[in-house]
Amino acid sequence: MTGTARRRIAKAPEAGTDAARGVNTGLILDAMRRHGPISRVELSGRTGLSRSTVTEITGKLLRGGQLHLEETAAAPEKTGRGRPRVLLRINPQAAYAVGVRIAVTQITVSVTDFVCEVVGTTKIPFRSSRQPPAVVADVVEDAVRSAVSACGLTLQQIGAVCAGVPGIVDSESGVCHWSPAFSKVPVRFGDLLEKRLGIPTMIESHAVPLAAYERLFGKAQDIDSGVVITIGYGVGLGLILNGMVHRGAHGFASEFGHTKAVESGPLCECGQHGCLESFAGQRAILLAAASLPDKPFGDGTPPDDPVIREAQVEELAARARDGDAAIRNIFERAGHQIGRSLANVVSVIDPGRIIFVGPTMTSADLWFDIMRDALFSSLRPAQAERVELVRDQIVDDSWARGAAALVLHRLYRTEQSRGRRARR
Repeated sequence: MTGTARRRIAKAPEAGTDAARGVNTGLILDAMRRHGPISRVELSGRTGLSRSTVTEITGKLLRGGQLHLEETAAAPEKTGRGRPRVLLRINPQAAYAVGVRIAVTQITVSVTDFVCEVVGTTKIPFRSSRQPPAVVADVVEDAVRSAVSACGLTLQQIGAVCAGVPGIVDSESGVCHWSPAFSKVPVRFGDLLEKRLGIPTMIESHAVPLAAYERLFGKAQDIDSGVVITIGYGVGLGLILNGMVHRGAHGFASEFGHTKAVESGPLCECGQHGCLESFAGQRAILLAAASLPDKPFGDGTPPDDPVIREAQVEELAARARDGDAAIRNIFERAGHQIGRSLANVVSVIDPGRIIFVGPTMTSADLWFDIMRDALFSSLRPAQAERVELVRDQIVDDSWARGAAALVLHRLYRTEQSRGRRARR
């Protein structure tokens, strides 16, 4: 797609341009995915678009087969004449999308329909960092083809693919500049995958599809501005601004873990010093444990193997719960740094809600309260009183639905977008 098609627009214009109609089409389809069968009048109210604009766009979608009409019985007192109420419903088979999650230990491929419901999922245990990026792309290609075929579909029926990776991702150009999932960076992974599949492909930081999921289907449905914090191998962030997922000018807006917590602080895996992840990531926790007198896992560098690393962090969490004060203090310091850094985000964008997700949330009992205290103590009382903190349990299907929403939204943002490449 063109650079123009990639940009998010905070409020949909009413102008009759192709770009405006494309943005408004995305708003209408997103509203229908969230609220199910709906009338044109309700769509106008939920999207803020005029009734004439809603009628024009839904008419075109009906003619194209993306929408169906559904009649429901209506009480006479509500319609005046007792005529059936006509609702609009998305045709689930109108288009399909694929979400690819490249984690450090596993590749997950999910096929979704036009309503963003998961049709089928394939999971492959795979240590991507042990292979060249081209080999990773080969494995992802095979997994996508297998998943699509298992659903009884062909690649020609897939509108686009969204591949998510942990790390620093330029979604505008499809370049991953740093990631624990790749052995070599920077890498134009979007191009590698698109050439193999022959269909539009976009890549995102892991937190972005989760933000899309929370906005459309999760705990951010009722707010226009929010923050999704992912806690796992590192610390990620997804932004929801004015009701839409925000990436920034180049797709770097989710790199919360690489904001600077302390000047000239510890060396981060990204190569810079003082990043939040150098205090709160799994590697940071293991390094802190290695400095203790009893050295739980020796005094060497934390293992590169993500499975071993995660298992060691879980073992440390168990020891902290069993009364090891020194180890508990490590988790509490991590929580304190997250809270202090998060206060800067709150002060800048004023989110209505902060949603915490991720595998390391299983140890939240050791650091969440400390994090909350550090956050609120760094804010003005008026700010602290209004921001809400919640936790959410996510699964791979959650991530896939968010990825599908991003893909389908981009495909239909302009009338000319179907069949175009995701990048020039």
